[in-house]
Amino acid sequence: MDREDVEPVCRVYENLARLQENCYAEPMATHLQAMKAPGYENGFALTLLPHRLHDTLKRKRPTMYFVNSMSDLFHESVPFDYIDQVFETIERTPSHTYQILTKRVDRLEAYFMDKSAPRNAWIGVSVEDRKYGVPRIHHLRRVDAAVRFLLIEPLLSDVGTLDLRGIYIGSS
Repeated sequence: MDREDVEPVCRVYENLARLQENCYAEPMATHLQAMKAPGYENGFALTLLPHRLHDTLKRKRPTMYFVNSMSDLFHESVPFDYIDQVFETIERTPSHTYQILTKRVDRLEAYFMDKSAPRNAWIGVSVEDRKYGVPRIHHLRRVDAAVRFLLIEPLLSDVGTLDLRGIYIGSS
């Protein structure tokens, strides 16, 4: 499946550049803001868009959505009650699949401490290097999810041999 085949369901913008140098998202958001693209009115500033949460309820054809296009649902400024709304929408649309990607594993783990991810929610972490990325895999394993995945990009350095037990290995 090409990235173009995966549709965003909600954008929760934030400054990923704080986590990673040379992040593509901030200049892209600035460009989209200049083009007056809907949803980018605030550029790269954190913006919750709850009105988009129910867009997936209208689609009848099973679709895979990438929830975190240039964002992180588990950003510290996104309240857990908003994240609850995202997962309530996911539960209401079992024919769709939602990919949720984060670098903020502490919040991910805290959120799922006493709950499971819906079966149609794929939960993943970014792995860009050994120092920050590889340790996220251990935290991901602690989340009760039917599908756990890794996004190994941008690969900034050798990540070594990875222990992939409990991680979905698939191809598009």
